[in-house]
Amino acid sequence: MATFTREELVAAIDELVHDLRAEGVAVRVQIVGGAAVALAYDDDRMSTRDVDVLGAQPEDVVQRCAQRLAERHGWSSDWLNTKVRMFQPDPDHPEPAWKIFREVDSVIVEVGTPELLLAMKLHAARGRRDLEDIEVLVAHCGLSTVAEAEALFEAHYSAEVLKDRARAQLERLLD
Repeated sequence: MATFTREELVAAIDELVHDLRAEGVAVRVQIVGGAAVALAYDDDRMSTRDVDVLGAQPEDVVQRCAQRLAERHGWSSDWLNTKVRMFQPDPDHPEPAWKIFREVDSVIVEVGTPELLLAMKLHAARGRRDLEDIEVLVAHCGLSTVAEAEALFEAHYSAEVLKDRARAQLERLLD
């Protein structure tokens, strides 16, 4: 599996946008996870292993272009993937969840807002793997207490309970 520095990630997204434009259709790609953190909120983030996509329309066009890039550069075929959909928040959350990263002609690439990304990272509760991202996102969200973070989480996942591991991370960061 390829590992992308922030610069390599930006170049990969720009190349993807170029290839998507050549398809001649309107496209929207919604990036979350560590890639979104690196692209929009943490210029110092060292690297990411893949690009998690919550939404891609039309999905077949996005996957075809991503596959061509993988072949061109020798990347893993799942460098851009939708595995993260298992952590998708409630669809009726009232806040806008996207911020435009690139918009060229009819191709729009968005990244999740810090609130969306933080809620998803807390839901995944992968321990140390996400700790730095959680710290960055907590700061971007302006949170100062565990209760505020828990309220943000519950707003995105109304039927879920914050996992003990995520709560412990927040307690170390905030209390």
